[in-house]
Amino acid sequence: MKPTFVPDNDRVSTKGFLTIGIPTVQRKGAVYIFSTLESLVNNSRPKTKHAWEVKIVILFADTNKTYNDELAKNITIVYHDLIDQKVMHLVTIPGNYYPDLDHLKITYNDSTVRVKWRSKQNLDYAYLMAYSANLSQYYLQLEDDLLTREGYLDNIKEFIKEHKKHDWAMLDFNESGFIGKLYHSPDIVKLATVLKSFFNEKPCDYLISDFLKLMLQQKRYYYKPKLFRHLGLHSSLSINKRVTDHHFKR
Repeated sequence: MKPTFVPDNDRVSTKGFLTIGIPTVQRKGAVYIFSTLESLVNNSRPKTKHAWEVKIVILFADTNKTYNDELAKNITIVYHDLIDQKVMHLVTIPGNYYPDLDHLKITYNDSTVRVKWRSKQNLDYAYLMAYSANLSQYYLQLEDDLLTREGYLDNIKEFIKEHKKHDWAMLDFNESGFIGKLYHSPDIVKLATVLKSFFNEKPCDYLISDFLKLMLQQKRYYYKPKLFRHLGLHSSLSINKRVTDHHFKR
């Protein structure tokens, strides 16, 4: 079964509390996404069948279509009930979406390989956010190689409640990078526009800072202890190695 881009008029049954966006690409020698999904689903499973507060949108962003199709088939086998309930969405990117990524300008003195990788990443995030806008009240950006702390949904709700008096555009559930960032769902269309408009100029975490300035958020709000930890060593950029974070730190 191939990945499914669900039409707009059929993608929502009921509006949830939180949509989690996960782009997935092939990592050399490792597949983490099943552990990630198991962690997210098990730690947010409702007491009754139709009370899901979380929607999970998986974007198959690898350049290898065969890999995308096979992974989507396997995810569908494991999570067919959640896909049927529109709790889990499987999304692909049309081939004509990307501009020419082989002739990009070099910025920040990065290598051509890294510039291409981070530029595509910006475009992937933009597509994922555009699809996910208004599926739920809030949107959380994650990756496909994470585990979450038990009760993460309650932790997120409590942190939102703590900051209800602040005019925030983003809450941080991870101190660095692009993961664990929470937004009001209507705002991710604006962020998607920034990411797509300046995909070549800056990495995504730099563009976050620009977005927050545009949204008039003057300070960052960090949640501790962290809710998410990385699973493995293999980055989606094969020339880099990610340090394994074996334990949640308090």
